[in-house]
Amino acid sequence: MKLEARLKLGFAIAAVVLLLTSIVPFQTARMSREIGQEVEQSLRRTDMLRELVAQIDGAEAAQRGFLITGNEEFLAPYYAASERLHELRPSLAVELRSDASAAGAAAELDQLVELRLERLRQGIALRRASGLAAAVREVSAGTGKQQTDRIRGIVLEIGRREMARNQLLHAERDRRARNNAYAGLMVTALDILLLAYLLSLFAGLARARRRANDELRQAENRLKESLAAVRERNEAISLLAQLGRALEAPATLDELYRIVASQGPRLLPRASWSLYVYRNSRDLLELKAAWGETAQWAESIEPDKCWGLRRGQPHESVTTGGLFCEHLEAGLPEAGSWRLRCLPLIAHGEVLGLLSVRSVAAGSGEAAVGESMLAAVAEQLSLSISNMRLREALRLQSVVDPLTGLFNRRYLDETLPRELARATRTGNPVAVVMLDLDHFKRINDEHGHAAGDAVLRAVGRQVKTLVRASDVPCRYGGEELAIVLLDCGKAGAAIRSREILEAIREMPVPADMRMRAPITASLGVAVFPDDAGDSELLIRAADRAMYQAKHSGRNRVVVAGDGAAAPALPQTSARPR
Repeated sequence: MKLEARLKLGFAIAAVVLLLTSIVPFQTARMSREIGQEVEQSLRRTDMLRELVAQIDGAEAAQRGFLITGNEEFLAPYYAASERLHELRPSLAVELRSDASAAGAAAELDQLVELRLERLRQGIALRRASGLAAAVREVSAGTGKQQTDRIRGIVLEIGRREMARNQLLHAERDRRARNNAYAGLMVTALDILLLAYLLSLFAGLARARRRANDELRQAENRLKESLAAVRERNEAISLLAQLGRALEAPATLDELYRIVASQGPRLLPRASWSLYVYRNSRDLLELKAAWGETAQWAESIEPDKCWGLRRGQPHESVTTGGLFCEHLEAGLPEAGSWRLRCLPLIAHGEVLGLLSVRSVAAGSGEAAVGESMLAAVAEQLSLSISNMRLREALRLQSVVDPLTGLFNRRYLDETLPRELARATRTGNPVAVVMLDLDHFKRINDEHGHAAGDAVLRAVGRQVKTLVRASDVPCRYGGEELAIVLLDCGKAGAAIRSREILEAIREMPVPADMRMRAPITASLGVAVFPDDAGDSELLIRAADRAMYQAKHSGRNRVVVAGDGAAAPALPQTSARPR
């Protein structure tokens, strides 16, 4: 046979061999894809079962919290879990019905979940209708626990079945892989027989395969790096979400700072952090939270010592040359290589504070702290601190009278019953002083309401300077003030009332008012529990004493029970001023 014919035959055989070579990986890929899909479906069912149990546990925990406390806010996780279960159950039923062996268990599981949710709803309704004792009896019956245990048992049974199914799938995949490997060996043997004859052709093919393998390895490495980055990003998102949820709970800024200090090591375990916040004067930033063992943080820093604050943007300090923040010098460790970063906390255009971070530098054997994580934490802290300050400002506005700077009547109505309850436990007296400015209508008529407002502000300042920090001075209405003196009997309340009266009499009057007489007031004093047994009666007793002071000539203090019986309060607004 001529060489040309042999070459043609060799190429024909090579074509057949190449065809066989292409069939083997195709079959392997198809087999892997089919088994992979079945394994993925099994894992999806397992994840949905786990989520089902987790949502039931969450709903039960929320119900227990509500049953114990009666606080409706505890039911928020219960409603969320119920809604999620409502979404999850149809999908789970579809997944489980695809497996004939699990169809019966799926139906029973769905029925048990419905019964368990109904049982939880009944417990909540019973707690609302009949109270804690009835709800405890209902829970103690154990029916709900039996339902939950049965649900767990079915989930465990299905999970075991899925595990066994996965084992069979893996075994089948291994068997088919071996068969495909044997087929590959046969094809390889044919390739070897043809190697000498088609050396040049196979040499080029080998080079092409090597290039393909290199590209595949590079793609695999890139995929691994991408997966690692995704895992790290997901973990960071989860931690930031936990921080966000935790920062929604605090009632005060101090509590918020404690939460930040406790969450810091989890967010960036390889870093040392400090959180500084501007004090009200904005001349210094005070240390509010710190963690980590690599540095000692200063208790306060000056704004011009930080380049991050001066520039209004994140700044990284370098120890050799460049812009170095002076506030970092004191606690900087001598050994090791460190990254020193300062992130201003900015919300709504206002700089609230500073997040200062020291972490192990990249290339020194420790992973560097992620920039995206730092930026996200700084943004979260900025918004949380800003929102907390806004809530505190709104709360202050809701309980403080804007004209006098004293507490308002709403605050008095909330505080006095609570203080009387505490006084009942301790046995200490509580005095209420009702103060009304004399002839205040005349001041408004003769000098205008602006002058009347100025007098009220001045009286408010006088009262605040003469009461203790624990006392509660309030604007009761119009020109009438109410002062709650804690742990104060009649004698002490009378002395303090006369001091207030004297201070008002001696209070300077603006020259443009040209008043013929000083500003005076009438004060009435009543003491709990001697004169009244609750807050409403105590205020009435003090008001009657003040009304008696009005009728006795004004510009005086009357203590309830010390003089003639006070006249009844008028039913109209025609009371003396």
